Amino acid sequence: MSTQDDEKIDSFVVRNTHYYRDKWKKIDETPGSFVSFNLAACLGQIFWLAYRKLYVPLCWTVVVLATYVSLWLYVEDKQLLSGASSVALSWFVSLLLFAVFGLLGNYWYWRKFRKVERRAASRHSDRDAQLRFIRSKGGTSPAAASVVVVVLLLPVVWAVYWGVYQASRVDYAAFIFDATGPLTLAEVQSNFFVFMDEPLEGERKECVFREVEVRARAAGDPETLDPATVELLPVDHWDRLDPDGKRIILTQAITTKAFFVCAD
Repeated sequence: MSTQDDEKIDSFVVRNTHYYRDKWKKIDETPGSFVSFNLAACLGQIFWLAYRKLYVPLCWTVVVLATYVSLWLYVEDKQLLSGASSVALSWFVSLLLFAVFGLLGNYWYWRKFRKVERRAASRHSDRDAQLRFIRSKGGTSPAAASVVVVVLLLPVVWAVYWGVYQASRVDYAAFIFDATGPLTLAEVQSNFFVFMDEPLEGERKECVFREVEVRARAAGDPETLDPATVELLPVDHWDRLDPDGKRIILTQAITTKAFFVCAD
């Protein structure tokens, strides 16, 4: 690589020029050699792309990630994978992204440099003008990287806000945590129905409430309850539950059964 090439690289890269000189020299001298490791690209990924003004790869990466997230949400919603398979897939995709960015980052950056270099030569015959053009298209952009950070943080901030907002709407003082004896309809309403997305109405509400009351009386005190006498209770693990746990699980069991009975 000539001194002139070094000057162009320095104008384009600006920061950490010696590193990219060495990496791009190997790409130029070895046809078909486009794989080399870049730690910053590996760890920074889309932030590194934005910082180095690699906007075309950045856009493609965003499209790929958005597609992946959409598919992931669909798979999770339909429960197409087990918990272990979901975790394994998540780790695989994460490691794949680290590998792709780490091994191809230098090549992507080199391709943009060569394109800018050709454009500079086609537009300007004067060498100083070429270097100015290359410098204008290269360099780094902390602002672009900051924009990416903000855009990615927006969903997180919104999720936190929405969670706090929803929590603020719940009257926790109305919850019954220390009840004893058989379950009551008021306890079930406080600790279960408040979390429903859609409120019960009309005849179905009356039916569910009636079934809950009947089944709660029949079950009796959760502390002395034989779990085998109530459907949907975890018989093998019942004795391991604390008093509050037994009341919560029994609430879920009798309300679930009530919804089944009152489905029509």
